[in-house]
Amino acid sequence: MELPTLRRLTRYEYDRTLHDLLGIDFNSQNAVGIPEEPVPLGFDNMATAMDIAPTLMEKYMAAADKILERLTAGPNGKVADVGDDWNQAQAAHNALFKVKPGKEMSARDAAHADLAPFVQRAWRRPVSEAEIEALLKLLRPGGGAEPPF
Repeated sequence: MELPTLRRLTRYEYDRTLHDLLGIDFNSQNAVGIPEEPVPLGFDNMATAMDIAPTLMEKYMAAADKILERLTAGPNGKVADVGDDWNQAQAAHNALFKVKPGKEMSARDAAHADLAPFVQRAWRRPVSEAEIEALLKLLRPGGGAEPPF
């Protein structure tokens, strides 16, 4: 059985996805130098042409780091090369992290409450508890009980 070809998002699709999911305007070309895609046969999203070389993967990882900086920097935090608008970043942060840990809710439970609807929206399908638990393990090296925040 032949598996379907997986393809990466185009640069435009990546930037629009960040806007749709996080409400952040992000230009990945300006921020980290993600280049334009080739346009074979007039299609810029042809799966067979959307491979991802190691250097391009590094650029996507750098873009993800810049987005995380944007979501976690304080109002006096310095975020380089992303044209950061603090109000936009604060609104995205507040939209993502709605549930606050405290006396009645552990940090892990708060992270679960925030993560589950985000992942469902990002993956555009129902998400199982096992998938959420697997993602929660990424919050802390070794899959510890409490995320590091």
